[in-house]
Amino acid sequence: GRETGLTRAVVTQRLADLHASGVIVEPGNEASTGGRPPKQVKFNANRGHLLVADLGATSIDVAIADLLGRVLVHRSEPADVAAGPERVLGRVEQLFEEVLEEADPLSGLLWGVGVGVPGPVEFTAGRPVAPPIMPGWDNFPIRERLSERFSAPVWVDNDVNVMALGEKA
Repeated sequence: GRETGLTRAVVTQRLADLHASGVIVEPGNEASTGGRPPKQVKFNANRGHLLVADLGATSIDVAIADLLGRVLVHRSEPADVAAGPERVLGRVEQLFEEVLEEADPLSGLLWGVGVGVPGPVEFTAGRPVAPPIMPGWDNFPIRERLSERFSAPVWVDNDVNVMALGEKA
């Protein structure tokens, strides 16, 4: 409730729905600071997984993670983002397939794909916007391409924004 600003009733209802579907588990209660002890909740790590990619100016990093954010398999290799979206994303797709195979058998579904790119991104469209070091990438439909390939929601953002989110967690 403190983190979301939602009322206790709304949080309780949403947590009940998530618990009933197996998305979260309740490992126990925290110590009471007066009154009813707060419940601990966490994602059920085995309920699903995520594919993530970091496209740098000179490298590609991809990984598969569980719902707790633990990296299960990781690949990294040199790459030139200036080679263009077809070539670079084609390699990202190949690397995603490799990490999926190595992590097999995974329990749960692919919940989503996250991609960080080294340039400005129009977040709602999931497309780079006039990226200075990414020739040929302007307005390229990264989200649509990867969503179609992996049948999952895709988020695309600037790599620095993605790193900031990682630091916050």
